[in-house]
Amino acid sequence: MNISLRIYSSFLVIVYLSSFINCQGYFWHVTDMHLDHTYIKGLGGGSCSKNESGHPRFGPYGNFLCDSPMKLIESAFEAMKKEYPNPDFIIWTGDDTPHIYNDTFLNIEVVKEIIFNLTDVIERYFPDVQCYSALGNHDWSPKSQLPPYSAPLYTELGQRWNMWLKTQDSVDTFKEAGFYKLKVPNSNFTMIVLNTNFYYQSNKLTTGSNWQPDPAGQFSWLDRTLQDIREKGKKAVLLGHVPPGQFEKHREKNWFDEIHNKIFVRLLQKYSNIISAVHMAHHHTDSFRIILSADKAEVVSSILLNSAITPWETTVRYLVL
Repeated sequence: MNISLRIYSSFLVIVYLSSFINCQGYFWHVTDMHLDHTYIKGLGGGSCSKNESGHPRFGPYGNFLCDSPMKLIESAFEAMKKEYPNPDFIIWTGDDTPHIYNDTFLNIEVVKEIIFNLTDVIERYFPDVQCYSALGNHDWSPKSQLPPYSAPLYTELGQRWNMWLKTQDSVDTFKEAGFYKLKVPNSNFTMIVLNTNFYYQSNKLTTGSNWQPDPAGQFSWLDRTLQDIREKGKKAVLLGHVPPGQFEKHREKNWFDEIHNKIFVRLLQKYSNIISAVHMAHHHTDSFRIILSADKAEVVSSILLNSAITPWETTVRYLVL
C-alpha cells in the first residue's frame, strides 16, 4: 500500500490510499480537540495557563496557552469541509474535554455533554459521512480512569453514536467496554476501534496495584478478530488514542504499562501482513512508531500519530497529559 500524507494547517491530515483492492479514497483524521467550554474571548478559560506577566490576550480562536474554544473547532471543520467535503469516512481518536483537573467541576455529565456537542459538530459539517470514533483518556471523569467493564457513559455514547456504530454487534461491544469493529463499506477493510486507555499507566483501574493481564478481554478479542480477518483474506485498520512506545520528548516516559505494551506489539507483529494501518494520537504533534519483527531484523508495521486541534502547548516536561 502506498501512502502519502498532506498536513493541513498543521493539525489535520488527509491520507490518500491506493491498496491491494485497487481503490482510492480520502479520509479525515481529527483528534485531541479538547473543547474548553469555559473559554470566553478576552478572559480565557479554565484550561488556560498564566505566565509571569499574567494572562495574555485571549482572542476568539483561543491561545496556545489554552484549549480550544468552540469557534476554533468550528473553523477547523469549515476548513475541512472546504478542502475536501466528501471524504469516504472520518476517524476521530478522542480527547475531547479540556485540561481542567477539577473532577467535581468537570464531572462525567459535563464530559458527556462535551462529547455530544462535538458529535453534533461532526454531523452538522459531514452529515452523510461515516465516522469511526475512539475514546481518549480525557473522555472520562476522573480523567484516564476508563473502566474495563460496562458503565453508563459507554451505554449513552453507544446510543448517541448508533448512526456510526451501525451493527448490533458494534453497539453491544462498545457499550460493554468502549471498543468495536466495523466493516468499511465497499472495501476489504475492517476498522477495529480500540480502547487503549486500558493500558495507559495513569489508569488506576487496570494498571499498578489493580493490574489486569487483559482488561475487558480486549487483547483476546483483538486476537480473535484479526485471526478471522486473516482467514477470510481481508485487511484491518486499527484505531486508538493512547499509543504504545516511548514519548519522544521524554525518554523516561512510556504511555503503556510495560507488559501491556509487549502484548500489543506482539499482536501487531503477529498480524502485520493483514494490518494495513494503525492510527493513534495523544501527543498533540505529528509522530510515528516503527514496529520491528520479533528478531528485530525488519520493519513489519508502523503507527501514525496525528496532531491535535487544540493549541494547548504541553509536554511531559511541563505536565503529564
